[in-house]
Amino acid sequence: MTKLLGVIGGMGPGATHYFLKICCDLTQAESDQDHIPVVTYSNTLIPDRTTALLSNHRDPVTNALIKTAQSIEKLGVDYLVMPCNTAHAWFDEISGAISTPFINMVDETIQHIRQRQQRVLLLATQGTYYANVYQSAIDEGLVMLPNSSQKEDCMQAILDIKSNCLNSSACQNVLSWSQDYLDHDIDAILLGCTELPLLFGQCDTPTIDPMQCLAKKVIDCFDRTVRSDLVDL
Repeated sequence: MTKLLGVIGGMGPGATHYFLKICCDLTQAESDQDHIPVVTYSNTLIPDRTTALLSNHRDPVTNALIKTAQSIEKLGVDYLVMPCNTAHAWFDEISGAISTPFINMVDETIQHIRQRQQRVLLLATQGTYYANVYQSAIDEGLVMLPNSSQKEDCMQAILDIKSNCLNSSACQNVLSWSQDYLDHDIDAILLGCTELPLLFGQCDTPTIDPMQCLAKKVIDCFDRTVRSDLVDL
């Protein structure tokens, strides 16, 4: 029986498209039929996750995410994924409302960092920082955080990326001071927001992309093979 992947998307639309492209690019395939069947609900009406976390007004996001997950589940999917780091602050609530196996992108990313024993700088939304989404890796000393003004830069850059403004001053600032960290303190940049690969994909900066970690797990769950020439991404 053919397995089906469900994607809780729309956070943001560009990031969802990027995740699907990664799944396609990483899968060893010679025909359409070798790729993973996918159902995507790009629900752009899910309220802003960072705003909900910082205001401690989580319920509207909780309700929207659960309804989205349940709508996808009704289609008979075998696995669910959610290519949004900040939304993983709601992972437990969603998991408790569905019966479909739900792959945790953050857990897959932390496992990847542990295996490589890299020291990384987490770039993310203010909501992801506030909710301590990557706290276990931070506690282990594998993940460090930027300072307060740099966190603000990062948040503005993410908003600019969502608006297709990849050359904004905030985006250039993030690229600049991230390089300073790489020159002195860390091994790679952890792209802890699913918009950031759209920015860092333009340069040769060493990065860890949670969406790649998630895609590799998905490929394994669907009994496919990761392309050998890309396995070390």
